[in-house]
Amino acid sequence: MDGRLIIQSPASVGARTSLMGGPGGWVKTGQGRLEFTGTLPNAYGGAAQIQEGIVEASLSNGPAISGDLGVGEPSTNRPGPATAAFFTFAGGQIRNSSNLRVDRTGAVLIGPGRVGLPTANESFRGLAGQGYIRVAAGSILTLNPIGVSSFFGQVNGEGQLVKEGPGALNVHGPVSTLSGGARVQEGVFGVFGSFEHCAFTVAPNARLEGDGDVVRLTLGPGAEFGPLSGQRNKLGVPFNIYGSLTMSTGSVLKVDLFGNSPSQGNEIVILSEGARLHGAHLVPVLHYRPAEGEVIPVLRRGSAQYVGEFVGWPEGGVRVVDGVPLRISYHGGGTKDVTLTVGPLGLRSESVRVLGGNGNGKVEPNECNDLHLTVRNSGGSALPATKAYLRALTPGVVVTQPASTLGSLGVGSAGETVAPFRVSTDAGFECGGSVRLELQLVEEGGNTQTVPFTFDGGTDCGETGGPCAVCNVVAGTLDESSPGVANYVNQQSEPSSCAIAKSCPGLVSNPQFPLLPYGAHSFVNSSEAEACVTVVLKQTGECGPAGRALAAAAYLNTLDQVNPCDAFLGDMGAVVEGVYRPFAFKVPAGARFEVVVTSINGIPAGACARYTLEVHGISCPPPSLTIGPGPEPGTFMIQWGLGYSDFRLEQSNDLGVFVPHPSTPSVVNGKFTVVVPAEGARFFRLAK
Repeated sequence: MDGRLIIQSPASVGARTSLMGGPGGWVKTGQGRLEFTGTLPNAYGGAAQIQEGIVEASLSNGPAISGDLGVGEPSTNRPGPATAAFFTFAGGQIRNSSNLRVDRTGAVLIGPGRVGLPTANESFRGLAGQGYIRVAAGSILTLNPIGVSSFFGQVNGEGQLVKEGPGALNVHGPVSTLSGGARVQEGVFGVFGSFEHCAFTVAPNARLEGDGDVVRLTLGPGAEFGPLSGQRNKLGVPFNIYGSLTMSTGSVLKVDLFGNSPSQGNEIVILSEGARLHGAHLVPVLHYRPAEGEVIPVLRRGSAQYVGEFVGWPEGGVRVVDGVPLRISYHGGGTKDVTLTVGPLGLRSESVRVLGGNGNGKVEPNECNDLHLTVRNSGGSALPATKAYLRALTPGVVVTQPASTLGSLGVGSAGETVAPFRVSTDAGFECGGSVRLELQLVEEGGNTQTVPFTFDGGTDCGETGGPCAVCNVVAGTLDESSPGVANYVNQQSEPSSCAIAKSCPGLVSNPQFPLLPYGAHSFVNSSEAEACVTVVLKQTGECGPAGRALAAAAYLNTLDQVNPCDAFLGDMGAVVEGVYRPFAFKVPAGARFEVVVTSINGIPAGACARYTLEVHGISCPPPSLTIGPGPEPGTFMIQWGLGYSDFRLEQSNDLGVFVPHPSTPSVVNGKFTVVVPAEGARFFRLAK
């Protein structure tokens, strides 16, 4: 064949027993069946495509497929049963240098062997597509990809899967029910879907990774295993083993730790049974600076016990990783986890100085306070001057001005942050409750250290000055008229902060609602310097915790619905007990940014459709007055934004001399309000 051979089988069975050669390929169309039988192997050089129907191969001296093979339509998104299939009834029907692509309408069945024919074992290079593969009992499917090969379909059957060669094979997609086992002989195997019925064995110097599921895992000497996210821009993921983990001497468990903070999360292995660890190595990799006393789970297990310990890390043993002492426990302080606890670090919280509020030096509900934090260097080396960022971990507490600096600290010395942090509390903060803060210190080269601060709030909660004023407040409603978006930012991680740039945690959708209503609100950093911006999403008290199903994220310039992660700045992370947590991010000087609020469960009901956004850290627009009808006949209301509490209302009869208006403003519908009788001509303005 010099060109392309079209084989059409409308409904009948076609048999091919002679040699098929030449540089061309072939295409199978029609719903009929084509059989390759006999003794002569095919030797054509082009690609083959099975668009419809069935192709069966049982050449005794194969291969029937001597080039790359595609099964199913490559461009269709149509779900449902396969309409194109390839069956092998003898081994060696696919040349081992061929690549296989199985699309959504395609299926490939390896075996079972027919009577009198060898076992149907097949070997080829790359695997791609989103279709269906079944390996029958007694059959073996071997893959030897060059580079990286990714398959998003299912691998089922009672047979066995083998990965060979230095390349990488990644299997994503839905649940695969393969039960005959899988062996990773060489290279990398990525389990990014579920193999919940399949036991994996990893040979020396090979690696298994991913964020999926397996039934059991055995690592040979020198083999490596570690969780790895298969989601775009999502870090810190679990890997599930429904049975046990067996690690041979010299094998390695590598876990990347990104922190329970804006930098995502920690990788963890979850076991239903125990693990054999004797002679194995644990390699934690820190991608953040953990706080002293932080407990990091590495292995989480069911009822069975651990056998053995990691090399060089006995119970209670301490190893220093990237300058951080980590103490291991194989029972996690009474739990069934293997945990790493961060030992004493060089920096400790010393004191907190509180200014503002009601003047008693304490933090209470409905107050605006300035905080100065003192840090002591108890380590063995000096700390250079750092940028300092503060975030609150207590509900009802918001850091509206989170940026400051800390001067250099010699060994044993203490220092106070230079510019005050501004902290606002609302009625949700418990009177006399503890305030938990996290100070993140960033050195010039990017090295970050975290210092936790915890102190008790005050109990003089009757006389308060009110929460911090905010001038950039917008309100929105999500209903049938709102625009729709198919995806939203995954809300499973921690809120973003200005200390560490947070990667986009990936996108998710709601299958019940193809389009989710959203509201987009634009702001500008009009200053000549980079701004640390804090956003607070709120809903009215009439919307209970169960109804709070909004997601908020910020984007540089505007939301790109095709590639939202490209302009991602930050997001609020997971909703904790019905509470939307504040989030912060950096915005370049003069840049525009957009905060997008999405309802993740379709159109909200009642009060849950309404929300407000408070944006701190950028300049306030000039104040403006609005005049409207008053609550009683013969009156009107003068209103202005709550962010302008340092302005006073003045009036004049002739635009000549303005004098302060005698009324004290009240708050109506989120605005300062003065009710004035409608009598005579008067002029009003705001002034400091």
